[in-house]
Amino acid sequence: NNDFEATKNCFNYVLENPQNLENELTAKLYLLEVNMKTNEPVETVEAQFQQLFKQYGKNVSTLSIQTIYAEFLAFKKNESEQAILVLKDALKLPVNEFQKGYLKIKLADILVFENKFSSALIYYTQVQNDLKNQPIGQTARFKIAQTSYFKGDFEWAQSQLGVLKNSTSQLIANDALALNLLITDNAVKDSLKIALKKYAVADLLSYQNKNQQALDTLQLVLNQYKGHPIEDEALFKKAQLFEKINQFTNAENNYLQIISLNKDDILADDAHYYLAELYLNKLNSPEKAKEYYQKMIFDYPSSIYVVDARKKFRKLRGDKVN
Repeated sequence: NNDFEATKNCFNYVLENPQNLENELTAKLYLLEVNMKTNEPVETVEAQFQQLFKQYGKNVSTLSIQTIYAEFLAFKKNESEQAILVLKDALKLPVNEFQKGYLKIKLADILVFENKFSSALIYYTQVQNDLKNQPIGQTARFKIAQTSYFKGDFEWAQSQLGVLKNSTSQLIANDALALNLLITDNAVKDSLKIALKKYAVADLLSYQNKNQQALDTLQLVLNQYKGHPIEDEALFKKAQLFEKINQFTNAENNYLQIISLNKDDILADDAHYYLAELYLNKLNSPEKAKEYYQKMIFDYPSSIYVVDARKKFRKLRGDKVN
């Protein structure tokens, strides 16, 4: 909450001392996003959006506001049809190819949210074809793979992910590698990929913010596939969902179960790191956080989390950290 207040103060300063219209619009947009993240009533946020549109209009300059508004309609107000109309209207504006690609990706994201996979894939494919050598084109290709995975079409998903392993965007390359590993690891003992298909359903439900349905589906996976490679994935996904809905003790229990399964599991370092973060930031247990950061440092020296873990461990130990 203190971080959000500090953020608000910074953007209010920008609004009191605007250098240009772009800075002014950016500050107002970020203030709106802070309000959404701090669970302001949807009616209040809706009124703030309408005030912005009344003041600045719906044009190319306010494109970012229009896309955030569409996401607000779809994901916060459950008004996907209205959100789709907002984005289709924005596509009629004199936008450049990159702006058009960005809008189409946002539109496709909402279509996936509504289980309209075929329509979503059309938009993602258009962006991938039109901007294939650009980061946004690589994002579109990843989303094609992700949507195919949600549908249970794992072979096509992997064909797209293979292209992305050399992506110029490290984030996309990492996401592609993680999804590819998920599919590969869980196909070894299950040629029909039945467990993976059920897990993908839970993953989609999580994407759609249907948190309880996702948790219930993951529990079914855990009940039916104990000892299967999918077990650690289901436990980790449950832990992440429990964090999302502020059930931190349940999240802790799931991370601990992953750690107890197999110290050398592919998600073991993730479980250690996220558990340490949970102890530090949510469960007010700095000593336990220090313990798991230390385990990260010694047991998983090649982990992508080890640099941050070392820094936080030293700080908790009382070292001076630059």
